[in-house]
Amino acid sequence: MQVIWRLGIGLLTVSSMLSCGGDKGESEDTSKDSTLPQDSDPGDSSASDSGNASDTHETGSEVLGTQLDIRLDSDMVDEGGILSIHWLDFQAWGRGEFVADSAVLETPVGSESLSVLMPDPSEDQLRRPSEDSEHQLAIYVVAVRTEDSLGSVWRGVSENWLMWSTEDLPNDGVVQGWNFFSPSTAEVSAASTVQLQSNLNPIDVLTFSGVFEATTATGLRGVLIPLNENSTMAEKVPIVDERLSEDWAFELNGRPPENHFYYSDEHKVDCAGELPAAYVDVDGDEVYTPEKDTIAYNACSEGDKVVAYYWEVIRDVETAIQWSAAGWKPGWVLARKDSSKGLLLSEQERADLKIGTSCLPEDKEPS
Repeated sequence: MQVIWRLGIGLLTVSSMLSCGGDKGESEDTSKDSTLPQDSDPGDSSASDSGNASDTHETGSEVLGTQLDIRLDSDMVDEGGILSIHWLDFQAWGRGEFVADSAVLETPVGSESLSVLMPDPSEDQLRRPSEDSEHQLAIYVVAVRTEDSLGSVWRGVSENWLMWSTEDLPNDGVVQGWNFFSPSTAEVSAASTVQLQSNLNPIDVLTFSGVFEATTATGLRGVLIPLNENSTMAEKVPIVDERLSEDWAFELNGRPPENHFYYSDEHKVDCAGELPAAYVDVDGDEVYTPEKDTIAYNACSEGDKVVAYYWEVIRDVETAIQWSAAGWKPGWVLARKDSSKGLLLSEQERADLKIGTSCLPEDKEPS
């Protein structure tokens, strides 16, 4: 299959958002090559429409749409979720932009199973994958949000997107009408029941651990230093400040205090950044005070300093779609300051960190 649109281009914009401070780089997920199908051999008639969404209903010559079955997680129902389906401009995505139109369909979620009448694409929603393509496609994404006092909170986005094709493309497994398209694998499959999980609920608990690799940890304390520069250290109480052991572990539980959060103008997102470190408690009061105490070491993964971030819930549908496609969630994450090796640390990497001589603060690093 000829590569036409590398949807991963759109995901690159997400990896920069996750730095929360301007560090840029590809995440582990951006290596996936997501493409939309090119024209197939018109002589191949092996395509089948078995397993596709329910047949299109017609009244006279007017096509109303296609019945679409959807299954949701129970918490979406319990929290009064609102389901919506959004048209996605895949040509803009291919240019490295991201445009998700206002909902073409919206309905309250009353049960874990529902059926909606999905309208067929309008002419202005159909796009040719390339200039010489004879067929046209339209992409739609199913999502659920809830509402709080601040507005919308996006809870889940379908892992499979809906793709309408004006023609059968047998070589690509595409049938005329509705198909499923996976943005992470570029696989096309027959449209069936849309499964919608709560894949954007915040991660409230994060544990990371490792070893101390200097002479002794005696007299040192472990701390997570809040990175918000908009408030003083006296106002920002560290969420972790404890005696450091040879085998150490930090557990982050729940949302950080409000004055730990700051707004990233570059990436249009609220987050709290917490820098793991070991410090010498000079005054012996067991409270980190930058004017009195001294940072001895940072925490590293294979020599790269790490930062814990708490990402606020997602309040716009475009970010929700991007994060879902990248496999990311709000809440706690552990990230590299240098994201060239991949931004987010895996579970195994989070359990194999080092505090010590291989991870010095910048003002102590040899020139």
